[in-house]
Amino acid sequence: MATLYVCVDESGRQDEGNCYSVAACWFVSERRPLDALDSTKDKLIRTMFGTQSGVSELKGSKANTDAVNAGIGSLRKIVYDDSSLEQRSSPGR
Repeated sequence: MATLYVCVDESGRQDEGNCYSVAACWFVSERRPLDALDSTKDKLIRTMFGTQSGVSELKGSKANTDAVNAGIGSLRKIVYDDSSLEQRSSPGR
């Protein structure tokens, strides 16, 4: 049975003043939470850091502006190719 997951991540440090940066996403998958989105994560790491980088975790603080922009620019295509996600339609493809 498919499950709706909601993922929220905070920056862990104040951005400016008394605020933290927060990002969130939701998805539906029949996989365990730790198994879902692996393909997306791996492709984003290759896109942002290269194939020989040794990076295993997406950390924006470790990426330069060009790498972050490359990841964001590729995200829509990458996520729609992830077979761990339930997909009803693929807008923008």
